[in-house]
Amino acid sequence: MFKLEGNCSLSVDNILLSLEFQKHSLVHVEFIDTDFSNVNLKRFNDLYNLEYLKFMTCEVILLNQCEGLNFSSSKLKELLFIHNYWDVNVMPLMIKYLGASLQRLLIENPTISLIENISMYCPNLIFLKISIHSHIDLSVIQLFKNLRTRILSIIISKNIDKFFINLANNIPINIREISICSHHTDKFKEFLENCHNSFEMINLNQIIKLKLLKNFLNYIEKSNNSLKVLGMKLDKELNDEELKLLNRIKAKGVEIVEFIKEFHCKSSTDDK
Repeated sequence: MFKLEGNCSLSVDNILLSLEFQKHSLVHVEFIDTDFSNVNLKRFNDLYNLEYLKFMTCEVILLNQCEGLNFSSSKLKELLFIHNYWDVNVMPLMIKYLGASLQRLLIENPTISLIENISMYCPNLIFLKISIHSHIDLSVIQLFKNLRTRILSIIISKNIDKFFINLANNIPINIREISICSHHTDKFKEFLENCHNSFEMINLNQIIKLKLLKNFLNYIEKSNNSLKVLGMKLDKELNDEELKLLNRIKAKGVEIVEFIKEFHCKSSTDDK
């Protein structure tokens, strides 16, 4: 594993050059608070066995720098973008060149070009995590119908009008597990009423309430019991009516688990 955090006496370009000596063994690389000004990203192409790459609060990657990844024969399985400060088109371009082998991807504030490139260039994607902390156009959500992933995790901190109804109407049936972290609890009913009926797992950061349990029971009954796992916050003493509904859900073959905050599939590098 290699991790670069903050300023360093050596230039980032020289550091990447030095990593070539580990090109056969290096599988995990993280950059935090790193300035990529004038860095030759083509050097990533020499890290033949790199499987995990993380950019967090990094800055100054230009589009012409990303072109250095054009001839990458990447084996990258996991790519994370977190709070970076660069051109909005950098992520779509990096995904275009690095997406073929990706199984896990974390992005923020999706754009049309970003979702289009994920749909087009990530055929092996299993897990996609999307954090939304600024307003996005609903036309972006409508492109979700082309996503080829199996597991989707969404964290949304903004109250975006008609977000959940658009999400429900554009979730493709290949997405069988979904996690939604939002404080806008009044919107889950319309999501469950309009999404497809083939979810195997639903994970919500919501405290058990009678109204929510009724919504889930209605969903389960219309979905022919495809739902196998339901995650919710369980730190509440239930009244008799809530307990009765919860037992009816369990009787449908649904396992009730504590809300999974770090919702993900198994990383390719977990055992390394």
